Amino acid sequence: MKEVFTDRPVAELQKLAKMIIAGDAEKTVLFVNETDEKLQLICGRSAQIESDMNQLIKSVLPLINGRGGGKPDFAQGGGDKLMSAEALLEACVEKL
Repeated sequence: MKEVFTDRPVAELQKLAKMIIAGDAEKTVLFVNETDEKLQLICGRSAQIESDMNQLIKSVLPLINGRGGGKPDFAQGGGDKLMSAEALLEACVEKL
């Protein structure tokens, strides 16, 4: 599942992502939250998916001068609004 949000609390998006991946054994979640000045990224996966969300996020955050990290199953970060939220989401999909 991939989705772009605008001005949403990060904690709310983290909770939503964790609920989605907890309810499905084979689900990947990619969320980008756009604010006036920042882009925030939340990536998660179910236990049976082998993609490394920490490596994924570290590969795309340089596109927005971002910082972040996490674990292989859940990672988050954010950075400057140097591209559209949709473009960042597509960069994640390509790297996945």
